[in-house]
Order: sequence, then structure tokens, then C-alpha cells
Amino acid sequence: MKQKKCCKSFDVILPLVCNAKTSQGNREFAKTPNHVIFSHTLEKSCYKLFDCCKIVQELQSYHVDVLDWPDIGFNFLIGNDGRVYVGRGWNKISQFSHDFNEKSLSVAFIGNFFDTAPGPMALDTARNLIDCAVLKGYLMSNYTLHMLEDIECTANPAPGLKKKIQHWLHYKEKIPSYLQC
Repeated sequence: MKQKKCCKSFDVILPLVCNAKTSQGNREFAKTPNHVIFSHTLEKSCYKLFDCCKIVQELQSYHVDVLDWPDIGFNFLIGNDGRVYVGRGWNKISQFSHDFNEKSLSVAFIGNFFDTAPGPMALDTARNLIDCAVLKGYLMSNYTLHMLEDIECTANPAPGLKKKIQHWLHYKEKIPSYLQC
């Protein structure tokens, strides 16, 4: 008998736990994404459920009320507490990476990672989340991993985070290659 593969364990915090608003009008992926886009939120880092939930609520309010998006822009957020906070989830198109929205999962690390990197728990959780996405069929196995600044010009790059992930197996810089910021 074949054994069913399971994802490595990590805590997943649903929007309801954080008192987040109900998602409205998000479009679903037409095809399985083949990219993962990492970014950071520019908020302070969080190490406890309550603090991370507060930041997720504030980000969702900003994205919905100020930017007029239907929901928080990210598929997932990861706190330095090692938890995954569900934004749009597996099946909904993100609203953060412009040309890559319809073919990528967007994952934001909660914090400002210009000078520093997320902690080891957060980085391990990110790896486990990606592995789980592939295992469960939410992400193509031949995916590429990018930083937001690799696919578009941004005023808020995260070189501290990039330094940690640039040696990961699926990482690829500068798409498109002509990108000059």
C-alpha cells in the first residue's frame, strides 16, 4: 500500500483567528502557479500570535480601504514566530507582483528586512510552505523563486532577506533579464 505524503508541520493561522475581514471578489488561478515571489511588509517584525495578527489586520485594512483591493495582497505571510498567516490562500490570485500575479504565489515576511533577515524559524517555515505547495499540487514542481525586486522595480527591496534565500535551489534573479532599476 502506498503511503500518502504529508507536509512538514507548521502552524497555519486562518484570517478568522486574526479577526480579518472576509475576502471579496478575488479571482482564482486558471493554471497552477510556477513562481513564488518573496517580499517583506516593512512593518516591525512580530514574534507572538497577537502581534502578528494585529499587523496582518492593519495590512489588510490598508490594502482594502486605501488601495481599494478586494483583500490583502499576499497569498501568505510569515511571522518571526514561525507561523503562516493566510492572506488570499492557495487558490486566489495575489495583487502584488503586477506581471506575475496570475502565475505566482506571493509570500510576505512580516517585518523590514532591508538590513537584516527573518529568523531561522521563519525561513524554515517558508521552505516548508513551498514544499507543501508542491506536494499538494498548488505549485508546479519546476517553480522558480524570486524576490519582488527581481521581477519589478520597487522602492522597498529586501536585501537582508535576499542574502538568505539567493542560494536556495529554485532561486532565480532578475526576471525579466532586461530589468534596470
